[in-house]
Amino acid sequence: MKIITDMKCNYFIALLFILSSCYTAQANTGVNEETKTYEKTFTTNESTEINLHNRRGNIRIVQIDGSEAKLEVNLTVRGDNATEIQKVFDHFTLDIKNSGNIIDVRSDDQIKSWSQINTLFHNSNKIKFEDRTIANDIEELEVDMVLYIPKIAKLSTDNKYHDVSFSDLACDLSVSLYSGKLKGDNIDGNLNLELKYGSVNIGAFKDGDIDIYDSKYNSGSAHNVKLHSKYSNINCEDFNSLSLFSYDDEIKMGSVEEEFMLEAKYSNLLMHSFGTADIDGHDTDIKGKNGEKLKLKSKYGSFTFEDIKEASLRMHDDNFEVNSLVDLTIKESKYSEVYIDHFTGAMIVMSSYDDDIYVLNPVTEFKSVDVDLKYSTFKFPIPPKAGFYLDADTKYGSLDFGGDFHHDYTHEDESSSVLNVQGKANKTKKGAPKITIKAYDSKVDISQ
Repeated sequence: MKIITDMKCNYFIALLFILSSCYTAQANTGVNEETKTYEKTFTTNESTEINLHNRRGNIRIVQIDGSEAKLEVNLTVRGDNATEIQKVFDHFTLDIKNSGNIIDVRSDDQIKSWSQINTLFHNSNKIKFEDRTIANDIEELEVDMVLYIPKIAKLSTDNKYHDVSFSDLACDLSVSLYSGKLKGDNIDGNLNLELKYGSVNIGAFKDGDIDIYDSKYNSGSAHNVKLHSKYSNINCEDFNSLSLFSYDDEIKMGSVEEEFMLEAKYSNLLMHSFGTADIDGHDTDIKGKNGEKLKLKSKYGSFTFEDIKEASLRMHDDNFEVNSLVDLTIKESKYSEVYIDHFTGAMIVMSSYDDDIYVLNPVTEFKSVDVDLKYSTFKFPIPPKAGFYLDADTKYGSLDFGGDFHHDYTHEDESSSVLNVQGKANKTKKGAPKITIKAYDSKVDISQ
C-alpha cells in the first residue's frame, strides 16, 4: 500500500510541475503594444452640425479659432505579434461625410466579430474583419479621439464605457453616454444629455433637456431646463426655470428664479429659493429657503422652508414647517402637521381632517382666517390687545377665544355639544380682520 501511495504522490507532483510550466510559459509570452495616429481636416462654418461617433475609446473636444476642424485619433493595439497588430492598423479608417451643413464623423475599425477563448493552457483571441481577414492574438485596442472645432452650431456625440471631455464650447452639445463620464467647462449653447450608469461634471450652459439614470450629476447654472432623473445623485447651481421629474434621487441645488415644477417620488431635495413652485410629491422630503408662491400636493412627505409669501397645500400624512408665511390656503389635508413660526396674512382651511395646524408665535397683524376642521387641532395665538371679529360654529371639541370678548350672539346646546359664537374682541375697531370657524370634534384655540 505504501508503494501505491508513493506512486500517486509522484503523479500529482509531476502534474503540478507540468501545469506550472505551462502557466509560466504563458505568462512569459511577449505582448507588443503599438500606437498609430490618424488625422483628417475638414471645413466648417457657424451653421455646421457635427455628428461624432467613436468606438472603444475616449472623446475629447477642443475649441479653436478659424474655420477648419481637425480630427486626430490615436489607435493603440496590444497583441502577441506585430504582423497581426498591423492588420488592425490597415483596416482602421476615419470616415467624414458631408450633407449640407451636417457633417458625420466616425471612426471605423471594420471589426465584424471578436472571439476570445481563455483556458488554463491557452488564450486565443481572433478578430474577424468585414472583408473576412483574420487577426489573431489581439488582446486589446483603444481608440482615443480628439476633435478640434471652431465655432459651429451643434455637436452631437455618443459613447459607451468611455468618457467625453471638453474645454469651453461655443455651440449646442448633444451627448448620449452609457457607463462613462462627461467632463467639461462651460457651454455657450444648449445641452441635450442622455446618461446611464455614468457621471457628469460640467460648468454652466443655456437651456437643457437632460435624462439620467443611476448616475452622478454635477453642473453649473443654466437657463431653462427639463430634467428627468432616477436613482441618481444631483448637485447643481441656479436655474431661470426648471422642470424636474425625480424618482429616488438625492438632490442639492441652488435657486430657481422663476418657475419651478417638480414631480417626485422617494426623493430628498435641498434647495435655496424659488419664484413660483408647483410640487407634486410622494414620500419626498424638501428643505428650502425663500419662495414667492408655492403650490404643493403631497403624500407622506416632509417640507421645511424659511420664508414663503403664498402657499396652497393639498396634503395626506405630511409635515409642513415654515418660519414666515404671509398667505396660506389648505385646500385639502388629512393626518398632517403644519407648523408656522410667524404668520401675517390670510388663512383659508377648506378641509382639514385629523390635522395639527399651529401658528407658534403671537399673531399681531393678519388679514383673515376661515377654517373648516374635523378631528383637528388648530392654534392661532392672538394677543389680548389685538382686535378681531369672530363667527364660530362648533360641535363637540373645544373653543378658546380668550376672556376679553364681547358676545353679539352665543348659542350653546350642551345636549348636542353645539356652540355658536358671534362677536368681537373688546378693543376691535372697524375694519378689523374676521375669523370664521367651522369645527367638528376639534380643538380650537385663538387666544395667546
